[in-house]
Amino acid sequence: MDVLREQTTNTTLKRILSDIYEDIQKGIQLSNSMKRQGNVFPNILVNMVEAGELSGELDRVFARMAEHFEKEFKMNHKIKNALTYPVIVSVVAIAVIIVMMIFVVPQFSLILEDFGTEMPIFTRILIDVSNFCKSFWWLFIGGIILAMIGVKSFSRSREGKLFFGGLAIKLPIMKEVTKNIITARLTRTLGTLMASGVLLIQGMEVSQKILGNAVIAEKIEEVISEIKKGKGLSAPLLAMKYFPPMVISMIKIGEESGSLDFALDKSADFYDQEVETSLQRLASMIEPAVIIVMALIVAFIIISVLYPMM
Repeated sequence: MDVLREQTTNTTLKRILSDIYEDIQKGIQLSNSMKRQGNVFPNILVNMVEAGELSGELDRVFARMAEHFEKEFKMNHKIKNALTYPVIVSVVAIAVIIVMMIFVVPQFSLILEDFGTEMPIFTRILIDVSNFCKSFWWLFIGGIILAMIGVKSFSRSREGKLFFGGLAIKLPIMKEVTKNIITARLTRTLGTLMASGVLLIQGMEVSQKILGNAVIAEKIEEVISEIKKGKGLSAPLLAMKYFPPMVISMIKIGEESGSLDFALDKSADFYDQEVETSLQRLASMIEPAVIIVMALIVAFIIISVLYPMM
């Protein structure tokens, strides 16, 4: 801990490590000291450290946790990489359309007015929208900012988490990616915990918190209740009718052979690859969709301007 705090450049983390170092000097257990730092350390890490202290295998626990968070980081990195290009294309498309509506269309509207002819309805709609954007651009931008703040605030509430969680598992484009991500996180986390001696119920309670989907997390609560009744893991997960059949079969084989942690680890490796494949498929669908929508909007603007001139 002394070496870690001396090498750390982040001032906040350096202070936290110094507090933990002083706690250990006073005889406080590492896991208890980590709990005292609030939400700095993930629940899975704190629980694993506590299990390692009880079993005397703290070094092996940290090795497993290092591998776990490396895989979790790689998966999150893949998600960000897959969505970066579509987001950039969307932002550029919106910026181009705004510039056209505020600066380009008004110039053409002056020319069209000089013709003195009655303009078609879609041209009048375009000019009215352009005039509104030019006159009330501040209202438009303010509305976007308020909408973003409102969505962010709503997404943090329980109702918002359930709403967006439900969308993620129901939308045709998103549901496959979401299912693979949740399956990979559940199997990897639970497998790591059980390999370190954590009981199944405790492992499920920890895994439930890191799935990233409130709807599935609530359903996992029912699975935990069934496990407490002695029904094992595979049967309650099968009853959920959400997780892929292959992972259910792997878990069932692991339960019958007494190697559930190994079966979970192998399932996690497989679904890590499935996450990457489904993300690439999602990105390949989003990119042309954004380009097509942008092309249609630009085509509408061009036709609205050229048709009266012709």
